[in-house]
Amino acid sequence: MVRLAARILTIALALVGLGTVAGWVWSSLRGAKPAPNNITVVASPDGSFKAALASWNGGGAIAPFCYDRVFVVPTAVPNDRRADDKNLVFAGECASFEDLSNASSST
Repeated sequence: MVRLAARILTIALALVGLGTVAGWVWSSLRGAKPAPNNITVVASPDGSFKAALASWNGGGAIAPFCYDRVFVVPTAVPNDRRADDKNLVFAGECASFEDLSNASSST
């Protein structure tokens, strides 16, 4: 009886693992990029260009992630086309955008 329960548990966990891997592969093969969680758009002083800071974050407590991308496009470009990789000027983790000029150093 214990062996049967152990086999059923093993098969169930194997199916959960297989489903997880299959879901990850399926979403990776589709090639669709997820929409950013936050987009901040700022116009240039002369109004001819706009810079967009797009942020992606999530993952929860086990595997958190956060990264930002900055895109610069002419003002005439519609908002749904602004996040093309050809308009990318900077990409990095969220902490790379922090202003550390006023950080206190302990010596």
